[in-house]
Amino acid sequence: MLTTEDEAKAKVCCGGSGCGTVRTYDDGTYRVHCLGSACMAWRWHAWTEYVPDPETPNHFTANVRVSDTHGFCGKAGMPKGYAHPTE
Repeated sequence: MLTTEDEAKAKVCCGGSGCGTVRTYDDGTYRVHCLGSACMAWRWHAWTEYVPDPETPNHFTANVRVSDTHGFCGKAGMPKGYAHPTE
């Protein structure tokens, strides 16, 4: 699921032991939350933009763009329907 980094930090980490930030609650329970881009598994959303070449008909240049607002956890796998632009 693509999410903002702030939304991800409110979710439980799927990385296992040694990952995430531990938050303890008033009732004594705790959960390990996502670190967002501070985690090595965080992947920023990327997509390919095709730009037409004005001098060559039917020729396009592929430019990979990377979001600075949305991403996903690489340990959880790619979001459903998501295709990485370099594959």
